[in-house]
Amino acid sequence: MRLKHLFIVAILYINALYTKPWHASIEASAGPAWQSFFLYKTFTLKPGLFVGEPQAEKMAIHSIFMPFVAAAGTITIAEKITAGLSLGTGTGYKAPTTFMPSTELVNGLYEKGSLGMISRLHASIIDGNIGFRMPIAKLLCINPILGYTRTQQIIDARFVLDDAMGIFFTNRWHGAYAGLIVILPCTSFVTIAGSYKYVAGEVDARTTVHETLTKLPNDPFSCATLPMTGSIASIRLSYAYGCWDLGGQVFYYRYQNSKPATIYLKNNIGQTEHTQEIAWQQTIVQIFAQYNF
Repeated sequence: MRLKHLFIVAILYINALYTKPWHASIEASAGPAWQSFFLYKTFTLKPGLFVGEPQAEKMAIHSIFMPFVAAAGTITIAEKITAGLSLGTGTGYKAPTTFMPSTELVNGLYEKGSLGMISRLHASIIDGNIGFRMPIAKLLCINPILGYTRTQQIIDARFVLDDAMGIFFTNRWHGAYAGLIVILPCTSFVTIAGSYKYVAGEVDARTTVHETLTKLPNDPFSCATLPMTGSIASIRLSYAYGCWDLGGQVFYYRYQNSKPATIYLKNNIGQTEHTQEIAWQQTIVQIFAQYNF
């Protein structure tokens, strides 16, 4: 009898979801983005070998500009349950890039050399979440969300003095997050929304030193997986016009490893690599058009 009652309640609940209002929307957006990337490694060599090999490297790319385009879709069931998916991508160039290999320890940091580089950076983002919308007052609504995000960076850095030689970085930042969306209708047409997400996950960092013309599969490389944490914040202003919402939005991303990692390099010279710090941040400014079904 109890099982029968639970079955009836479940059927009534599902029926209520389908008979109450639901709506969906699709969105396209575009605008400029600025990214920065920082990587700091130290190396341990076998005693008495390869004295001229660098004992540390720093790689820094500051404020690389790129056009960024994105698409998103959302669905709301019974005015309560929400689900969303967004995709974005962009490509940009930066010159020069700071790259500092060193064989000497100065003031606790390896900072002797400095080589100019030109970098091409490609970034892509995928983000999905589910949430539950809760009206707090007539003019305020909050939406707690849980989701998963994945960001990939591909950096092709070439030396200015010899563009046939370079370093290839592939970084994948991924993890689950918990967040909150706050929606504030200002008028019947204008709405302001803000969000914050705290991300906990991993970064898969791969570095390959290669000849850019050949990119041989046996080029020396290192690959490490480090725990990371991050924050994603956004603010959005929209204007309702019929079935359309038009407006602008700003996103800010910042990720950084929470612990260092030690790995053995695939270069047959007995080096051990210590990835001390890897960080990435991005700011995106976009205009958008959203169609509501």
